[in-house]
Amino acid sequence: MSIPKSKRKDLEILRYTWRNGFPNYKVDAEAAAVELNRIKAKKGTVNAHVVAAAVTKRSVLAPLLEFDSAKALTDLRVRQAGDLLGALRAVILHGDEEYEVAYLHPIRLDTVDAEGDEQEERAYLSITEVREDEDATAQVLRGARRELESWRQRYQTLEAVFGIKKAIPQVTRAIQILEKSENGIQPQAGQGTAM
Repeated sequence: MSIPKSKRKDLEILRYTWRNGFPNYKVDAEAAAVELNRIKAKKGTVNAHVVAAAVTKRSVLAPLLEFDSAKALTDLRVRQAGDLLGALRAVILHGDEEYEVAYLHPIRLDTVDAEGDEQEERAYLSITEVREDEDATAQVLRGARRELESWRQRYQTLEAVFGIKKAIPQVTRAIQILEKSENGIQPQAGQGTAM
């Protein structure tokens, strides 16, 4: 399985990397992405299926999860799978600029259970799928706004020591540019979002 292609011409995944600081146990990010795409093709989505797929020692994902039954419970494995899904990065080409972004984004899907009752399920969509789905894009942008507000509140008290707040207007502007881009408005010269 290769890198999935986007229907959008302005987004191309060039390669995969791990987020800085993620204990990847020498598991190649490209191999992990291939396995995650295989799971998605088989199961229809990427979520806790990662745990079941990684149970065998032959799985490329096995070293990334704890399988010592004396130490690990199912919820630990699910948390680790969430960490794994959040750590995989895609280096994309947008226009003529390269950006490292999260490959998978958590979203809420409305599903129907066996009894016909509607339920909300957390799942992960790739950056290409998010860009192609208006609801998923809106969810990711709302999440980014919440994270920005949380970041602003968390670091406000550190301003005197580190000068962190100086970066907040730049991040806010980058999000505004992204939102305009999503609405078909192209950023003006000098307003790029590379960070």
